[in-house]
Amino acid sequence: MEYINCVHRGTNDINDAVANLDETSVQLFLVKFLLGGGTFKRTKYLYVIYTGPKCNMLKRGRCVEKISKFVSEHLKGVTGLTTTDRSSLSFESLVSQFREIFTVDDGEFSIDKICKEHLNRLEDEKTKMYQEQEHERKSARLKAIQAQIARRSKKEKAAFEKGIDQDDNDPTNIANKVLNAIRNEKNIVNWAVFSPDPVTLQTVAYGCGGIFELIKNLPNDKWLFGLFNISFNSQEEERCLIFFQWIGNKAKIVRDRGSSAIYPAMSKLLSPYSREIYIVGQVDLVPSVIINKCKNAFSGKKNELENKRPQPTNLLLDEKSYTEALLADQDHHLYDYDGVKTPEKTADFEPISMNSREMSMTTLSDSLDSSTELYNSEDTLRLIMSSEGGLIWAIFKVE
Repeated sequence: MEYINCVHRGTNDINDAVANLDETSVQLFLVKFLLGGGTFKRTKYLYVIYTGPKCNMLKRGRCVEKISKFVSEHLKGVTGLTTTDRSSLSFESLVSQFREIFTVDDGEFSIDKICKEHLNRLEDEKTKMYQEQEHERKSARLKAIQAQIARRSKKEKAAFEKGIDQDDNDPTNIANKVLNAIRNEKNIVNWAVFSPDPVTLQTVAYGCGGIFELIKNLPNDKWLFGLFNISFNSQEEERCLIFFQWIGNKAKIVRDRGSSAIYPAMSKLLSPYSREIYIVGQVDLVPSVIINKCKNAFSGKKNELENKRPQPTNLLLDEKSYTEALLADQDHHLYDYDGVKTPEKTADFEPISMNSREMSMTTLSDSLDSSTELYNSEDTLRLIMSSEGGLIWAIFKVE
């Protein structure tokens, strides 16, 4: 379901839900009607593929195709319609348009009765309705954004690799291209890992998904070096390049004169950079831990230039701010990738899978404080398809 996101969902009135439909895009509006009562409870479902009047033709065709695929795969047996008229999607209008599925066995059909039954069921099942918990949202927001970053990084990496001569067998040439890319202002490649060999610089892995992707590419049995860019969401738009040494818990390092010379040689080879840090063992493979290690790189740069004692920066240096900056960076540099074929498998440093446990959580979209949420589509379908309680409506949108 990774090509479809749930952007709004709720347990309130269907008429309130319609106000959330976006006139500039194609969206799937899924609704649950609660009917009957007592031992004669019934549940009916309808879907609407809504095409906003301000949606351009190119976007319209692509989105309708993907939403139709989503419907055929996940909403089998559910009745629906396609419309461009948002005013036709009120509770009463939908019931009237699908009169046949609301007519009871004896042929009776009454909009007033259906509306009353629905409201009564809503009241009766209030305690069974899904409650969005603020603490759950906060813990899930970063995961949803990080999932979005991981998906985008595939396109960015494919575009970068298109400019690399695949027949070039010289590892140093590839490493130098990666180094140039990570220092480039466009910041398409924002992390890279190199083997501990200062004589022949070799790239082990690189990517565009930031620290969240980097930590997936530091094996526990390896000793490696690397660089990554880090910035935070602020008006100062300050970006720092961090040099790091990774020592895995199971890494076997021979302590001799030769190995002791590798660190300074790699440091010199990968310079200049803003700060150097150690990442040691699994306990350090946490984004917030790595971010904490980098904070000093942002402390009072202007004061340092004036030979004054560095003062703590006013930047909010946390995972949320870093994630926002990374997403904004991708927004700024993403371009039309049509024609760029993303490899199905590229070495051992593929961006984080959307099926992984850490990417299964829900929530927020383009801004962490936006009113638009990104919810897990599979979870949303499960809640709305619940015969009692759960959710009443949901709006899905093509990514």
